[in-house]
Amino acid sequence: MSIEQVVLSIPDAVVTTGVLAKIPVNISDLTGLNVCAYELIVECDPAEVSIDGYDSTGTLTAGWMSAFNNYVSPFSKSKIKLAVASATPTTGAGTLVYLNCTPLVDGNVTLTPTSLVLNETTVPLAPVPLTTPPIEGIPTPPPPPTVAEPVPVPEPPVVENTPIPDQVSAIKSDIQDLKDDIAILKYDILNKLESIDTKLASTK
Repeated sequence: MSIEQVVLSIPDAVVTTGVLAKIPVNISDLTGLNVCAYELIVECDPAEVSIDGYDSTGTLTAGWMSAFNNYVSPFSKSKIKLAVASATPTTGAGTLVYLNCTPLVDGNVTLTPTSLVLNETTVPLAPVPLTTPPIEGIPTPPPPPTVAEPVPVPEPPVVENTPIPDQVSAIKSDIQDLKDDIAILKYDILNKLESIDTKLASTK
């Protein structure tokens, strides 16, 4: 079997408006084909369903690196592109990936794969008749509420009491005045001592 003979299918899903659903993208046996990368484009009726994301948990490509686009033109929530790769090839048949969808109507919705590239080989996507009835959409639990982390409040900066130039000048002036007062005081003390000495000498 060659890569060109691989069969991809997405069964119709029975969904309920507003109830998130996981719709599987199924693929035939990849054993021996050394498939370690794929690129998938899926389209849908924008009036029926919105393709919001994907989930590879429990699939043939669980843990592979991936890139999902449903918002950069020409892609949207009604035309998505998913690119996935790994260093280790996958094997077997089963679910390649789940597409997380928000139904906009009740009843059957159809997702249509319009392009599939395995490694570097384009796989023809001929319509595949379903041999089983439409599956029930698998409800997807809503994500847990996001708890905002506390934002640290920065401490106010420490302002050092650095004298401004006018204050420095005033301080210098005060110091000089103090020196002058000390000099005057010394002069008065010396004069008084001389006067005392003079009086003592006159009484002898």
